[in-house]
Amino acid sequence: MASPNRTGQPLYSAGQMTYFQDPAVDRVMQVTLALMAEVWVLRDRVRALEEQLEANGSVNRSALDQPPSDPDIRAARARERDEFVASVLGTLLPS
Repeated sequence: MASPNRTGQPLYSAGQMTYFQDPAVDRVMQVTLALMAEVWVLRDRVRALEEQLEANGSVNRSALDQPPSDPDIRAARARERDEFVASVLGTLLPS
């Protein structure tokens, strides 16, 4: 069981984690994280489309869902993702 907050109530209930004293802040964070995930997926998809169009002049739909085979490209995308997360959530992360 979670330790209680200042009101003596548990910090979370079954099925819902609470990280902040105000549940509205938790909901805002959930929305923020969901939007961040969607933005990242869209950025990654656009990048894959651009790369295919530049390389082939056409788009192979099944190839869009495959991760890049080049480990350097995968590493660069992971760095870009980490930078994106840090830019959006940087004020919440310890410096």
